[in-house]
Amino acid sequence: MKKVTKKEIKFMEALLLAITAPTDKLKEECVQMAASIGESLTEKQRDLSMKAVECRLEYARRYE
Repeated sequence: MKKVTKKEIKFMEALLLAITAPTDKLKEECVQMAASIGESLTEKQRDLSMKAVECRLEYARRYE
């Protein structure tokens, strides 16, 4: 099993921050950060990272 890279973690963090940002300005900044980081990832890495974020949000919705 492949380990999650630092870039993948930063990409996921930026996505989560964009989703939970309290203002549109902060949301847009996080979206731009995620896009910038995502450029250095493969399509597979981006897809898996986005799925991980979706799972995290679903977990939070159900259990937190």
